Amino acid sequence: MTIFEMGGAHAFNYPDKEVYWKDQTVRYHHQFATEALGIPSEDITYKEGVWIGGGNAGPDVECIVGGLEVGTLVFMQYKVVGDQFVELPIRTVDTGYGIDRFTWVSQGTSSLFKATYGELVEKVLEMAGLTNIDDTFLARIAKYSGLVSVDKMANRLLTRKRVSELSGIDMQTIDKTLIPV
Repeated sequence: MTIFEMGGAHAFNYPDKEVYWKDQTVRYHHQFATEALGIPSEDITYKEGVWIGGGNAGPDVECIVGGLEVGTLVFMQYKVVGDQFVELPIRTVDTGYGIDRFTWVSQGTSSLFKATYGELVEKVLEMAGLTNIDDTFLARIAKYSGLVSVDKMANRLLTRKRVSELSGIDMQTIDKTLIPV
């Protein structure tokens, strides 16, 4: 889709007043995902990294469900000055939630388009002459879409091979189905 609907929440931790930080943020997020949204705990993967943007930086934890990043929990504790990280006096929890992505996960559809637009997608596909869409195939492939890079230097053949290995779908079928004619 061409838009990304981001929901967020923040906690500002002052030197003399800690609200909550990394461990509690992940617990809150996990409780929200499993209890409020009903996502099975075993379907959630957390991936740690470093987030840098807007002159700030810090550790981050991505929440991934079925291969789809649905939330990023950022812990801004540094200001970026040149090539140096300088500690900030106020550490900020900056969580971002893909509202549209949670919609997709909660609907159990093969694509975000179907979760958002429902029957309209079927009508558009019919108007375009696209029939017999294999939703099971698309769902299996979609789980690994995060491996695809838009970088011009990325090796798309190696990526398709990796998707083939992970999905259990042979390369010939992937190429026949996904590469435009």
